[in-house]
This record gives sequence, structure tokens and C-alpha cells, in this order.
Amino acid sequence: MKYMLACLGLGFAFAAGAQLTSPWNPDEDGNQSIGSPDLLSFLTVYGEDFVPEPIQIDSLDLYTLLVGIQSQVESLQGEVDSLTALLNSNQSPRAYVARAEFNATQTIEAIYFLDPSGEGLYATEGAAAAITGNFGMVGSFTFEQESAPPRSILCYAANTVNDYYVITHVNAGGDNLSHRLTGIGFTPFDSSSGASNQVDAGVFSEFGNAAIEIDLTKANFDWNRLGFPIAEEAHVYLIFTF
Repeated sequence: MKYMLACLGLGFAFAAGAQLTSPWNPDEDGNQSIGSPDLLSFLTVYGEDFVPEPIQIDSLDLYTLLVGIQSQVESLQGEVDSLTALLNSNQSPRAYVARAEFNATQTIEAIYFLDPSGEGLYATEGAAAAITGNFGMVGSFTFEQESAPPRSILCYAANTVNDYYVITHVNAGGDNLSHRLTGIGFTPFDSSSGASNQVDAGVFSEFGNAAIEIDLTKANFDWNRLGFPIAEEAHVYLIFTF
């Protein structure tokens, strides 16, 4: 790609009227016709060694010109890469919302992704949720379109007895031991610190193959249900922001 751009730059130089000097021109007298005067000029050097001079463009040899154009192309490509990285860093975060619904036995009845706004504010494509582990109290979440792990996981746990949501960031305080990132494999890692025997799972570049497992047990998020006079079952919203 860089060489193609360099050739394009050379073409633009010609189009702009740059003066081209060939290492040897058989039209000695420049009349755009090869005749006897041109032949006589050739005969004066017949039998001698011939070492062609480099092609000159505006008194600059072609090789030096191409190197200069390539250097400019690489500099411009660096600016393009920097601008692309800046644009990517300024993109709005993408968020997913999962809803876990509990039943009268206080176990998970259903778990799924949705866009509560109904206006496309939350992504759902490529996201999947399943019930697993700890007697069916663990939610497993996958995001096939994401290459890096979420920046945050926020939980709103419904307390239908007192009409409020308990807000929890996942998490600290001991119950974090119940939350895991699975579906990964550790391989040798060349640490910039120089520490030996290091490994890494590559989750910041290949996260799409991993699963986030969160134990939604009541004690971890403090959701609560109203049982009387009319049952109001609890639910939990999990917001994954990438």
C-alpha cells in the first residue's frame, strides 16, 4: 500500500510538470526524430564502457525522490492512525442490559437481554444469557461481538417489599468470590516487567470467547420479594458497559 501511494505521488509530480532527465536519450538533437545526427553522436562513444547516470527529476535522482515520497506517506499514515485511535476513544460506550427474574422459591425463573428504552439505547445483538451453577442461581453472560471485557457491571436489585432498587457494583466485600470470567485459557506471557513464568488469557483482545458468570444469590445483591397480600416477585437488572 505504501509503495502504491509512493508511485501515485510520483505520478502527481509528473502531472505537475516536473522536469525529467533520462540517463541516455537517443534523440541527441531533440527534434523528436532519430536521424543521422543522432547516429553520429552514438558512434562517437561506440565501443566504450557505459555506466548510466540515475534518472533525474528536477535535478533530484529518482531513488532519492521515491525515498522522500515514501517517508511522507509513512508520516501521513501515522497521522491517520493517530486520528483513527482518537476517534475510536471518543466513541460512546456500548451497554447491554440483562434482566434476571426470580420466582416464589427465590430461584431464577428466567434471564435474558433486552433494551428497556425501546429506542436502541442498549445493545442486544450478539449477547446471550443462561442459568447455570449453584442450584440455578448463577447467570452466565456472553458477548460475541465484544473484543475486550466490560468496563463496569452495575446491578439494580429490586426490593418489591419497600419499593426501591439496591444498587451494587460488581463487586467487593467477599461475594466477589462467586463471580467469575470463564471460557478462557492461560498461555505464556512476555511481561514488560521482566517477571518470569507469567501467563495471560488475552481477554483484552479476545473477550468474545469468554463468559461472565455472576452468582445472583439474594445475599450477594439484597433483592427481596413481596409475598402478601399479592405476590410481587423480585428481579435484577445487570448493566454491562463496554
